[in-house]
Amino acid sequence: MSDGFRVDPDELAWYANRLAESADELAHVVSAVDGSVGDLGPQGITEAVDGLVAGWVDRLRAVGLADVAVSVREAGEAYRRADELP
Repeated sequence: MSDGFRVDPDELAWYANRLAESADELAHVVSAVDGSVGDLGPQGITEAVDGLVAGWVDRLRAVGLADVAVSVREAGEAYRRADELP
């Protein structure tokens, strides 16, 4: 490693685990709100809320926290392997 740059692979592993946990929590939220909210009364209200929730669900899915967790974990493993090089 260079003198000016330092990475702690254990910290990256911890962060990757936390991201994975957050991704699981987010997946539960998305599954709970995905779909129609049901009849909310006056004409147009249900459709407006359904549209709002659908957009929100799409954005939450697009975040891709599970993929980020995998990338952070892989980066930590790569740094660990580099540290072990002679």
